[in-house]
Amino acid sequence: MSSVTGFSLFSSDRKALLILGFLSIIYFLENFDRALISVSPIPYVDYGSYEYSVLAGPAFTIVYTLGGVFFALLSYHDPHSLATKDGAGTWKLNKFAILSVTTLVFSAAFLTTAFALYFWQQVLVRLVMGLSQSIITPFSTSIISDYFPPEMRGAAFGIFNSGTYLSFALTLSLGIYVYVEFGWQAGYIVFGLIGIGFSLIIPTLSYLKANPSPTSPEDSNRQSAEPNRAGLEDKHGVAPSVDIDTKAVIFNHLHSVRTAPEYNPLLLSTQQDPRTLSKNSNHESQGKIKSNEVWQTLAEPQSWAAKFASMGAITYEIVCVRWRNQPGIYLLCLATGIRIGAGYVWSAYTGAFFSDLFETEDGSCTYSYNEEFAGAVPSDVCDSDYPYCVSGTCSALNSFPWHNKGMASINLITFMSWVPIVGSAFGNILGGFVSDYFIGKQTQSERALRPSADVAVSPLVAPLTAEALHSANLQHTADNSANKSTDHGEFMVSSESAVDSSPLMASMHGEDALIDGNHSVTEPVIDQSLRMWIAGWSNILPVPLIVGAFLLEFPYCFLIMICSGMMGEMYMGQALATITDQSLTPAHHVTPAVALFMFVITIIGGNMPLVVPLVNSWVGYGGKVDISFDAAPVYSGTDEQDASEVEFVVQNNDARQMQYGLLYVLLTCYGVSGILYLISYRQMRSAAAARKSKLSEQI
Repeated sequence: MSSVTGFSLFSSDRKALLILGFLSIIYFLENFDRALISVSPIPYVDYGSYEYSVLAGPAFTIVYTLGGVFFALLSYHDPHSLATKDGAGTWKLNKFAILSVTTLVFSAAFLTTAFALYFWQQVLVRLVMGLSQSIITPFSTSIISDYFPPEMRGAAFGIFNSGTYLSFALTLSLGIYVYVEFGWQAGYIVFGLIGIGFSLIIPTLSYLKANPSPTSPEDSNRQSAEPNRAGLEDKHGVAPSVDIDTKAVIFNHLHSVRTAPEYNPLLLSTQQDPRTLSKNSNHESQGKIKSNEVWQTLAEPQSWAAKFASMGAITYEIVCVRWRNQPGIYLLCLATGIRIGAGYVWSAYTGAFFSDLFETEDGSCTYSYNEEFAGAVPSDVCDSDYPYCVSGTCSALNSFPWHNKGMASINLITFMSWVPIVGSAFGNILGGFVSDYFIGKQTQSERALRPSADVAVSPLVAPLTAEALHSANLQHTADNSANKSTDHGEFMVSSESAVDSSPLMASMHGEDALIDGNHSVTEPVIDQSLRMWIAGWSNILPVPLIVGAFLLEFPYCFLIMICSGMMGEMYMGQALATITDQSLTPAHHVTPAVALFMFVITIIGGNMPLVVPLVNSWVGYGGKVDISFDAAPVYSGTDEQDASEVEFVVQNNDARQMQYGLLYVLLTCYGVSGILYLISYRQMRSAAAARKSKLSEQI
């Protein structure tokens, strides 16, 4: 039996790979547009005050953290689609259409940055960008989960997440180059138009009809056994659902919860044609479920109040039921939030840390400015804001020049155009492939040990499921005093129903058996803890290399980043692959689950840059240092003086304050997140071992 691993990714459906490529490009544009403001400064925004902090922080982060969760939960409908127009007349966009609209919105807003005239207008632009970009990651990861099996998702998410590092590299290289050569507006216009162009292409991806790759031959058998529903459509052209979310059924059974139909699409039929059933839902069908009965839930349009209640129920099920039953998942969220905070800090402060000695103003000059004779100087002489004439350009000292002497911008452009790609992006992808390889081997071994693992739960595939549910005494009555069924397709499972000791119901009833309608009841338990082990050590091992990146001189500070990036950027692909794993998150819960995950980590990590000024004030080095440089002489009168350069000695902020402040923040983020990942690894491994032991006893 051949195993499916991350190394099989490039042999999968070419259409799926094309979709992955487009999603990666959109993710790159999202990150590039977000970060360009740090290297292409807006002239009327004070980057040394709260204005820049507001634009880079709260104006974007607050709506970004909340928007993804809101739209992901709002758009949730059923396990299979957000598609077209349903029988009740409610429009539901598919995932590609949603991505197209959001890409168009944030690209248009990004383009508007170049034409906004006031600070408050830039705040509105950042709010729109944050709200629209918050949707990209949840829906993209959901699509990737649809088209790639669990044993390939580490590599697929690694490729997708590499857009972060590509955008970071091009922001600090191409972004700076465009700013220097063409002015501050050029980058916003060019990349805004590129994003708009890609937004028009995205909807065509939904017509590729790429089929998701099965996770194993057993899954292929299950899919081929799925009944043909052609000809079973109702008057609205909607075929009946054939899925049953067994975990939701058991959850309702245990807690007497009545849920909306999209949570429990219960359709039990083994003998009757579903076309003959639709009208006798409340009065004619009562009592226990029998193998010759059909109970069909029909979704109807929800009011906004019901929709918000549904959103709350989904959130509760994901966070408080499914995540609670997987020890270590909360630590995973905390660790990823702290670790991604290091990324936010590095992105926000890299340009400031590796800064030139001077910041320049457009125009040319002949002499430096002398305030004493300001009224007598010609118009081509520098002013008090940019007092020094350096290489024919009016210049001012940067607040914290690199190592108190500055570094030419061309050095930053040259190295940062390829170092993050060679180091960070490669390490991120490599970590996904390696973890997928071992997860795939483990999956193959587990399935070989469990030949009975292909008992399907789809009720139309075989009579087994309905008979097992019947033997388990799961009741469905219309009695108003106990169990209630409504015309809206809602139903309640009695809390007094007895669950027998059959292997099927035992595995369904177990708290650790998180089973959704797309997988077998006795699906082998795959230990995903290895991903946390990789994430943990990949954050601990680069710690000494990070020290070198801050303390070493050029060019060694950049070269050492290659090694630190290869080891330190493996975490995100591992985290997403774990969150979307079938034992934790059913396919129809992936979008809201990833949105909630992104909400948590962005709340933690997105505010990490605010810690840097506090740490800077604690580390010392807050005084002034003498900095010397050569510049054109001061123009002191109407008579031109010798134009030979003279040495200026002035006092400036000590760059070591930012240097050590950033160093301490990044070392803490890496170290703490690594330790939390390893603790999560131990908890997940113990939980997986317990589930394996429990299933072995039941079988």
